[in-house]
Amino acid sequence: MTKPIELFPHQERILKQLADRGSIVLDIHYPKGLSKCNTGGDMRNINKDPIKVKHSELQRCSDGTKYRSYCPVCKQGILFLYRSDDLLLKEGDRCLQCGQRFTYTDIAELRAAERGEIMDTPGNIEDCFPEVEKILRDTDDFGITEFKDTPEKDMIVLYHHNLGRHLRNEWGLWRGSKLRDWFVEKGITHADDMSNIILTSFHRFLNGKEINLEDQISHKIAYWEKGGNNYATE
Repeated sequence: MTKPIELFPHQERILKQLADRGSIVLDIHYPKGLSKCNTGGDMRNINKDPIKVKHSELQRCSDGTKYRSYCPVCKQGILFLYRSDDLLLKEGDRCLQCGQRFTYTDIAELRAAERGEIMDTPGNIEDCFPEVEKILRDTDDFGITEFKDTPEKDMIVLYHHNLGRHLRNEWGLWRGSKLRDWFVEKGITHADDMSNIILTSFHRFLNGKEINLEDQISHKIAYWEKGGNNYATE
């Protein structure tokens, strides 16, 4: 018995294989607006590094779709903007035609829009300093003098699970915020590393030292490239 199936492009190749074996018979048609999207897929860019893009600037496959967009590289394939197991919009995507990977730099705004809110956080490392200082001055749990006078290496360990946790949770460093996007654009993707850099930079600022932001970032990236399996404190 023939059973028509409404098929999205990313399902076509698998189901066609089943049809070729005689397991099923397909009546293939695409949702409105997707008929031009090529899903044959030569995957010529599958091994290339991810490209950073803003999802808001991509061309949609139709006027009615909120997330499905044409690949800005091959101009034919689709970016679906997938979700994780907990239904959170994913930061990474891949073209179904050419295999090019993408990282959405505005993923925090997309997630916040779904929650009906915009997370108000600092936008860069310098913007963090007055906010961290305010936290240190306004709470009994941390003291700005004690923070400043603690040797840097000890500070990273002592403040990781209190002040550091507060920054990771309240500033959206795990799931998405303007500040997380700023770090991701610089190659830092782990929330522990982000809070580490914030605390280290502010500690050096208080003590009149050079922040050396680029060196901090390079150190974190190198740690993971060498096979690091835990948050880097060195």
